[in-house]
Order: sequence, then structure tokens, then C-alpha cells
Amino acid sequence: GGGGALLKRPWCRLSASAPPANATPERLGARLGAAARSRSAFMAARSSAATEPLPPTLLPITFSVFAQMIGEGIAISSLPLHMTLLGASPLEVGLATSCFSVAQMVCCPA
Repeated sequence: GGGGALLKRPWCRLSASAPPANATPERLGARLGAAARSRSAFMAARSSAATEPLPPTLLPITFSVFAQMIGEGIAISSLPLHMTLLGASPLEVGLATSCFSVAQMVCCPA
């Protein structure tokens, strides 16, 4: 069977033996209590960091990224319409849309 093979792998910590003699419920409870305390301290620090306002120097960057995303969304969605009105074939519309996306990826990867 496949279950016994897991126990023979050195990187697998599964064991069929009994727990160590010093693994009393009190020691396990103390270890779990310390882990819970460190987790609650981490969560408290994380929640206080999440409620702090962003620095005002990020506002222009945020607005410029937002404007770039709006402009790209308008351009990519209206490109097929304008090309069709100019007499482009469906293949040319697909190629232009693909080239626009590739150029965005190469020139503005972030």
C-alpha cells in the first residue's frame, strides 16, 4: 500500500511511534498558549497598521495610476470600433488589439 511509504521518507514527519514521554498536556498547552499569544500580537499589530492613513505623498501616484488605467480601458475598448469604421478587417483589428497589449506589457510592465 501507499500509506507505509510516507513513513519511510525522511522529509515526512509522520511517525507511527508513541509521543515523547515529556509531551504532557501541560507542556503542550503552554506551547499552544505561547503560539496563540504571538499570533494575537501579530494580528493586533497588523490591524493597527491597516488603520493608519497612507502618507499624502502617495496621492498623486494613486491618481496618476488610476488615470492611466481609465485611459487604457477606454483605448483598448474603443480601438476595434474605430478600426472597423476605418475599414479594417477582423484580422487587422485582432492584430492591432494584440499589438496594443504587447506594447503595454513591454513599455509599462508594472
